[in-house]
Amino acid sequence: MRPLDPASLALSYPTSILRVWGANRASRERVREAILGTCDAIELDDHALAIVPKPADPAIFDAGLQWSRKALAAVEAAVDGPRVLLSPAEILMRGGEVLGVHDDVAQDVTERPPNLRPNEAYLTTWAAQTLEMSWDLQSGGGYRGPSGRHVPLVRAAGRSISTAPWRNAALLGRRIPWTPRPEIGGLLDEHLEDSVVRVTGPPGCGKSRLVWETLQHRASIFLWLHAQPERRQGPSLAQQIAEQLLEPREDRAFDPLHPRLEPHRRRDPGFESPPARPLDAVLAMLAASEPASGPLWLVCDDFEQVQEEDLELLLELGNAHLPDRALRLVLIGRGGVARSGFEGTFSLRVPRFEGEELATLSETLFSGLSLPDSLKSQLLAATRGHPFALEEGLLSLVRKKVMRTLYGNFFFAGTEPAAYRPSPRLISHLQSETGRLGHVNRMTLLALADTPVPPAVLSAAAGRVENERSDAWATAALDAGLLRRVPSPWGVGVEFACPAYARALALSAPPETAGDLRARLGRALQSVSRDGEQHWCAYRLLAGTRDAADPLLKTARSSFARTLDPAVLFAALEAELASHRQAGGDEGAELLLIWRLLPAARRLGKLQHCIPELERALELTREDPEKQLALASLIASAHQEGGHYRQAETTLLSALETTSTADQTARRARLALQLGGIYERTGRLSEASRLLEDLYPPLERQQLRELAASCHFTLGEIALRRNRLEEAITHHRAAYETRVELGDDRSVAASLTALGRVAHTAGNYPQALEYFDEALNRVADKTSEDCARVLLGTANVLRRLGDYQHAATLNRRALAIHEQREEAAAEAAARLALAETLLDLEQFEKALVEARQVHFKMDLLSMPSELADAEQLIGRIELRHRKHDLARSHLDRALAAHLGQGNSRGAALDRSLLIDLGIATEDGSALREHTAGLKELLAGLQHSSIVESLNYRMFLGLSWLRLHDARVDDPRPYLEHAYREVLRKAFPLDPERRHQFLFEVPDNRAILDLATHEGLDAPD
Repeated sequence: MRPLDPASLALSYPTSILRVWGANRASRERVREAILGTCDAIELDDHALAIVPKPADPAIFDAGLQWSRKALAAVEAAVDGPRVLLSPAEILMRGGEVLGVHDDVAQDVTERPPNLRPNEAYLTTWAAQTLEMSWDLQSGGGYRGPSGRHVPLVRAAGRSISTAPWRNAALLGRRIPWTPRPEIGGLLDEHLEDSVVRVTGPPGCGKSRLVWETLQHRASIFLWLHAQPERRQGPSLAQQIAEQLLEPREDRAFDPLHPRLEPHRRRDPGFESPPARPLDAVLAMLAASEPASGPLWLVCDDFEQVQEEDLELLLELGNAHLPDRALRLVLIGRGGVARSGFEGTFSLRVPRFEGEELATLSETLFSGLSLPDSLKSQLLAATRGHPFALEEGLLSLVRKKVMRTLYGNFFFAGTEPAAYRPSPRLISHLQSETGRLGHVNRMTLLALADTPVPPAVLSAAAGRVENERSDAWATAALDAGLLRRVPSPWGVGVEFACPAYARALALSAPPETAGDLRARLGRALQSVSRDGEQHWCAYRLLAGTRDAADPLLKTARSSFARTLDPAVLFAALEAELASHRQAGGDEGAELLLIWRLLPAARRLGKLQHCIPELERALELTREDPEKQLALASLIASAHQEGGHYRQAETTLLSALETTSTADQTARRARLALQLGGIYERTGRLSEASRLLEDLYPPLERQQLRELAASCHFTLGEIALRRNRLEEAITHHRAAYETRVELGDDRSVAASLTALGRVAHTAGNYPQALEYFDEALNRVADKTSEDCARVLLGTANVLRRLGDYQHAATLNRRALAIHEQREEAAAEAAARLALAETLLDLEQFEKALVEARQVHFKMDLLSMPSELADAEQLIGRIELRHRKHDLARSHLDRALAAHLGQGNSRGAALDRSLLIDLGIATEDGSALREHTAGLKELLAGLQHSSIVESLNYRMFLGLSWLRLHDARVDDPRPYLEHAYREVLRKAFPLDPERRHQFLFEVPDNRAILDLATHEGLDAPD
């Protein structure tokens, strides 16, 4: 792979924009030229300059402010003198070429410049919050531009000595209390007596504050210095020592001002011209300061930025001696790039916050903000114990108006961001840090990867330099704590130690650049990928490119595909198919993508959505009979999903006719099994039985065990529909045992679910629940139709037991799964089951809404079986509402449909409800008709799950007729049968379940009351 040329990449940088105004053109130009020539500023136009982060120097506003003040001081003050405004912006560059600038205030200030004091430098408040050093900032009023936008300003009066030299000493208007770190703090305290201590750690882990708080706790005398990068040309360490020694401060434990310093004060107030020997001057001043018994600590922060002259001074101070006190050095900085001279000194590595320390820190930062827990979790996950990133994340929420202020207090505004958004300041720091450590291209690739990657692969993607070890480049970033080693799909990889840092660096690449870099890395990863997980990770980087199809197809063919969310895999295949066609890709790859898309669609119940793809696949496989048969099966499944059983049947019959019996035996068997399932589903049980009984022997002879088990399964379903429980158990047991031997958990779960339904019908509720529990444990995908079937089966048992609330919960879960799919019949069954449970809970209106929704959809789709069930349920609800005419109308239609479909259970329940209606309306004629009809149906329903309720209704109907002098059968045997069934089903239940079953199910309670009234004896 060709080396990646940094100059060819368009990258985005947080930017400090300096605008210079002034009526005196000459002085204005002198200021502008002075800034332009000294701090690597980029010229944008006659008024505006830009400063971007540099390696080891993220302080774009400090650099701009420092040079602005120097340039302003160099011109003569005048009423028409120049004035400078610094504001934040974002600049897009390729190499040294500026491609664009995003500047919120540009249009306003160009049209109407702000009214600023001459010879002064101003900042917007957002710019001021990004300053790294301490400055004396005073209110600069506000600016309202032509757009009406108000921009608060501050005026920089000069530098100051901070009493809290870490970043974000105050956040959101509050000072941040110290979070004690006893373990690492104790270790630091032990080594503070060393002549030199180095404190290192990853960016933003809390190094500076740890040192400050530890020294304060000791009541130590110390001076806090900041190393200054070359571009900024801020005060040297010697100058900073002088400033701090000569400035009395009441709030410091050490006030070194003393008469003995007066000569130094008069001679060189501030070291404006550094002496030839800074060490001599510094030692003289330190010696002249107030004597004290304890050591004096010189703390040099930002040590990674130190210039050679200051480094020499520190090395000399490390060996220097004062007459009255010991001198100690504490060097705080980011690691990774060694600075010569201090190799043998103790180095303390400060870790990120974890455990109780992180909990305390986050509680402190989040206090009073009313952030939702989900947003807190998002921030903590993104920042992973790095306080600087966490603080900047909170500030970014203010920028994005996720948090607002009221009377000086910040509060959550109510809309959560989709992801952590790094602040421009954090982005500056990451760009600067990666520049300092080197290999910016490789770290940018890693930031865009969204997965750990081996360093060698990143080298390959960036274009490895000749004779360079492919993984050596990562050493500095690992030592600095910016990266960490973790497992990756390709072996040991690296990732950013803080996800927010990866996000910050990734934002350096605008969308087009990011896409190119991700694709480059994806190709490098694909070249070393061998398994499904590796191919999938490579695909995610290549998505939408011409190279994406290969890793995606390899993923779809692998076992790893089963671990992916089916919806995610389906969406990826669908997107790549569209992309492939748009690019004019070849038909072979198109067919491969379709071939993998269709099973994914089937898993999701979205085959209807893919009918155009099915038709296209048929067109592409005209010469391949096996694929044509497979497609016929999928087309039939698509019709089934939509409830179009006739079209599904026609498709399967046509496919079976096109091939001879001798060819494609297994494929023909699958089609025949699918056809048998349609016959069973539509109530054509005899046709289904004949088809499957003829199919089974050749499957057994040819040892096609999986298909033979499926044959047993469907025969078991037919037997259950016919209420032949022993036959159903035999077939389902045979299917279950074969499937267990074959080791297919999904088909085993289906058999367990079927056995659970058989046990439910037989009234053995504990056994049914055991089957369903075991089935659920076997279902890997808890969002699949398999899971939904188990949930519905469990809910039906719980309804029979009187546990309606629990049943409703499971019904809703099952319905939610089916709603994500496009299987009309399955969704209708789930919705009707929920409606029945709502009716049990006496939530009549909600039940009616669900039932009517099914009725409307099934009527529209011409699905007679589900439509009949919906008619029945609506009739039940209207009967409970005592809307007798409406109830009769729906129940009559349901009865006619169920009888026509051969659904004896449905017809029996219709008649039992019509008996209730006849009693309510005192309609003797209807009662005679329906008791006679129910009597006939009961002969074939001795094992129905509702047999006790049916016999109870027969008793009620016949008793009413006898009471009104009708000559009918003796009702007592029906009550006896109902009573025996209730007690038989109650017997194996635990005491709590038994009580619930007997006394909280209305029919069961009524049967017990009548049995007591009639003096029935309990059966043996």
